[in-house]
Amino acid sequence: MLRITHIEFRRRKPERFIVHFDEDEIHTFSPETALKYGFVLEREFSDEEFLEILKEDSIRRAKDQALRYLEIRPHSKKELTLKLLRKSY
Repeated sequence: MLRITHIEFRRRKPERFIVHFDEDEIHTFSPETALKYGFVLEREFSDEEFLEILKEDSIRRAKDQALRYLEIRPHSKKELTLKLLRKSY
């Protein structure tokens, strides 16, 4: 079980929450993920639930990155896929 010990908001584009867990584990999450899963101090997550949260947030990060690329200029599907793969999405 992981328990949230500290939460801070990072005001960048895109905005993210920096979440500190017990055992000195730190992750960043989108505001949508934090809201959906009710991130509050002392909230505990099972290992299975935490892995699901990480997976969902990873997908959200990839979408955010794709949108940032598309803000700059249009990309083909292949080009966008390659750029996302290079970013490890």
